[in-house]
Amino acid sequence: MGYSACNKASSAPVAEGYVGYGKGATRRKLLGAVDWMKAGLGSSASTFQNGLRVGAIAVVNCMGNVFDIETGKTVAGTRREDGKGFYEAFELFSGLKHHLPRSTESCENTTIGVVATNAKLRQKETARVAQMAHDGFARAIRPVHMLQDGDTIFSVATGELDLPPPILLSLAPGPRFPEQKGDLLAQQMDRAQFISHIGHLASEEMRKAVVRAVMKAKSVKGIPSASECQ
Repeated sequence: MGYSACNKASSAPVAEGYVGYGKGATRRKLLGAVDWMKAGLGSSASTFQNGLRVGAIAVVNCMGNVFDIETGKTVAGTRREDGKGFYEAFELFSGLKHHLPRSTESCENTTIGVVATNAKLRQKETARVAQMAHDGFARAIRPVHMLQDGDTIFSVATGELDLPPPILLSLAPGPRFPEQKGDLLAQQMDRAQFISHIGHLASEEMRKAVVRAVMKAKSVKGIPSASECQ
């Protein structure tokens, strides 16, 4: 399937919603199958004036509610009995109003995503971008990273856009290189700021991709979508 996916890759806009792995994605199963909602695949990307590009793609199959910080509303999750709105986690756990299902009934959950940039990054820097991108999960999924979830983010750097070079240990600053010392430290600080900003931008694109994954989904086999539950 991976080989087939590579063969079908193109530069066309990414299909969203009920496509690919997103066909089997649902969200929120704290009350069992009765409160399932359809999820799917979502993507988001931005290009900046300096040529930097950062994007994300996510398949949302989470336990938690999906929250849109731009509207300040939960857009998908555990539905209330009257169909109006959603239960938040604190309501379910603090009041113990509902019997929560056994863990075996709700253990097949995960949100998997990829963040990508055209910057030239080293392996450890690329891994840090993936770590920071999990903040996007946290801003869009409540609660997130539950033991029943298998949340994972991969990171890719295509290497088209040069960043300030990393500091070279062979040119470590010393008394013989006063000018180089300042230049190298400045380069190191500039590069660290670039990596941090790329990580933050990746987290924002991931947040938007998660929300789009549920908003682009359509109801399937009686499982309602977010657009039907607004």
